[in-house]
Amino acid sequence: MPLLHRKPFVRQKPPADLRPDEEVFYCKVTNEIFRHYDDFFERTILCNSLVWSCAVTGRPGLTYQEALESEKKARQNLQSFPEPLIIPVLYLTSLTHRSRLHEICDDIFAYVKDRYFVEETVEVIRNNGARLQCRILEVLPPSHQNGFANGHVNSVDGETIIISDSDDSETQSCSFQNGKKKDAIDPLLFKYKVQPTKKELHESAIVKATQISRRKHLFSRDKLKLFLKQHCEPQDGVIKIKASSLSTYKIAEQDFSYFFPDDPPTFIFSPANRRRGRPPKRIHISQEDNVANKQTLASYRSKATKERDKLLKQEEMKSLAFEKAKLKREKADALEAKKKEKEDKEKKREELKKIVKKKKKKKKKK
Repeated sequence: MPLLHRKPFVRQKPPADLRPDEEVFYCKVTNEIFRHYDDFFERTILCNSLVWSCAVTGRPGLTYQEALESEKKARQNLQSFPEPLIIPVLYLTSLTHRSRLHEICDDIFAYVKDRYFVEETVEVIRNNGARLQCRILEVLPPSHQNGFANGHVNSVDGETIIISDSDDSETQSCSFQNGKKKDAIDPLLFKYKVQPTKKELHESAIVKATQISRRKHLFSRDKLKLFLKQHCEPQDGVIKIKASSLSTYKIAEQDFSYFFPDDPPTFIFSPANRRRGRPPKRIHISQEDNVANKQTLASYRSKATKERDKLLKQEEMKSLAFEKAKLKREKADALEAKKKEKEDKEKKREELKKIVKKKKKKKKKK
């Protein structure tokens, strides 16, 4: 449901004493009925005013219909978000400490765009250049490739594995050295065990990261940001995952090794977003001063409310004036059309009279 002035819009309920045979005014856009034309007219003006915002994306400055269409499109985008990426993305989000959503989006997108996860459906470029849709069965770090040569190898655990015939001479300096924690492995050094999604092709294969890609628009920055908006909220100046999402996907029980055979990434830390300006000094005030301050505050609030109502009224008056001008113009056009129609009828009548006169003259001559 679109937001009105950034607050949930509540439809007006039909009157409780509405009679079955009573004539009403129906607002098709909001699916509401009104007894009085003025109420219906005000609702129509409000729906066409740019005071609505999309409840899913938060996009402001829309009409009611535009906000509905924006919500529909956003929900379709969310439904197409790759399911195998949901838990990995939320887990990565739990590792961030950012005060702005777009910063989290940039961090995670930069990490995920070059890495692929188990159960993802990807496109694999074969040696002949053809693209084949496959499902990822396993992610293999560089150390797993030691001892393998290019070409075919014997079956492992009863399953035939085909190694890509492309060059396999990457440097593998990613292991633990001198007991120190290893750095993040270059994503291009990983290999992926994949299986074609077509039923007639059952053989699995091991391919390079450079041979894999996601379908266009399947995982984009905008789609990721929209996904994060549904699962994150500000908490103490920092963007965190909602408690409901943490519980639903059991993020606390997950381990990064379940998703990817590498150490969890360390994202850039940004401080919490605090309120600007100096904090107000705490001073002792008497009871009388407290009452006076409350009265002053109430006065300020009253003024602010009046000013806001005044601005809203001005905006509605502008819209109303525009609508009245439009109706006036339409009325003038209708009158002009009616006048023209009348003139055409008079013209045809005169022509008909002339024809009749001519016929009479011809008869007299005969």
